[in-house]
Amino acid sequence: MVLKAYAKINLGLKVLGKTIDGYHNLDMVMLPISLCDNIEITKREDDKINIEVTNNVYLPLENSMTKAIKLMQEKYNFKNGFDIKIEKNIPIQAGMGGGTSDAAEVMKAVNILMDINAPLKELEDVAMKVGADVVYSLYSTLCRIQGKGEIYTKIDKKFNYPILIVKPKSGIKTKDCFELYNKDEDLIQMDVIDNLIRVLNKDLKIVRKYAKNSLVKPAKKLVPIINKITRTLYSYDLDLIQMSGSGSTVYAIDKDIDKLKEVYEKIKDDYQFVGIYETI
Repeated sequence: MVLKAYAKINLGLKVLGKTIDGYHNLDMVMLPISLCDNIEITKREDDKINIEVTNNVYLPLENSMTKAIKLMQEKYNFKNGFDIKIEKNIPIQAGMGGGTSDAAEVMKAVNILMDINAPLKELEDVAMKVGADVVYSLYSTLCRIQGKGEIYTKIDKKFNYPILIVKPKSGIKTKDCFELYNKDEDLIQMDVIDNLIRVLNKDLKIVRKYAKNSLVKPAKKLVPIINKITRTLYSYDLDLIQMSGSGSTVYAIDKDIDKLKEVYEKIKDDYQFVGIYETI
């Protein structure tokens, strides 16, 4: 079975506080983009899980895909393992949900290959045990995500634009970024996501007023070059510029793809990963 695991970006991310179990309570707008990992998965008769990365990207032996499979084995009482080949195109530690998207697609494939045929709603319990964003990645559409990541509300609006992705060499572990988050430094209004959703079908220069991210300040402390990337993109007067998730990816959205292509040509050799994709 051949799969595409799409990257995501956060159009908005507001930290609302902490839950009693120590997690952060979030309010986010997320959407998929055309950048994706390509995965091929085959069922085995024994219990081994083999993962082969077909391009030159390091992936730990224990990762989101192996965790997802083991949790599926436990929940649905089967022992079969799987052979997985993955072309890893989504940068790691980039704030674009590559690992969570891979896990979600593997879960959906296992659901079919093992004739479990569980509805996605049922798979959410397993997804939350793999990682908070995996629930979103089961659906991978424009949506609002709340709580620890388990509350999913589809947004029935169109938001289709070209997007320039810029990721420096340094990545950021989500845990490190949240540990540096200081609520006293977060001046973003609590209702920013409500306002962002309200204006999503307006002009991008209106949308950008509410496309905020509570994690920008801690991310910039961890990877200061995010400042430089942001300033560079702002110098081209692009419609919307923001950091995705916990970083270190910065993106720019503009109605004019030729404008994005011009910027791409000027900065493509300056950072580890630069590319133009589409929101989907």
